[in-house]
Amino acid sequence: MGEDVQVDLYPNPEDTLRQLETVAPLDGEAETFRRELVRLYASSVAAGAALSIRED
Repeated sequence: MGEDVQVDLYPNPEDTLRQLETVAPLDGEAETFRRELVRLYASSVAAGAALSIRED
């Protein structure tokens, strides 16, 4: 299992990605998956919903 990483989720997905890349760098397929999760998070913020993301 992976280590829990706590980050702030910003309305701007690029700000969230920059923070994630600093504390938990990934590459390849894992990074693509994380970018998609952040995009979904940004969409949920725009819709007024909440999304919890945990990396394992």
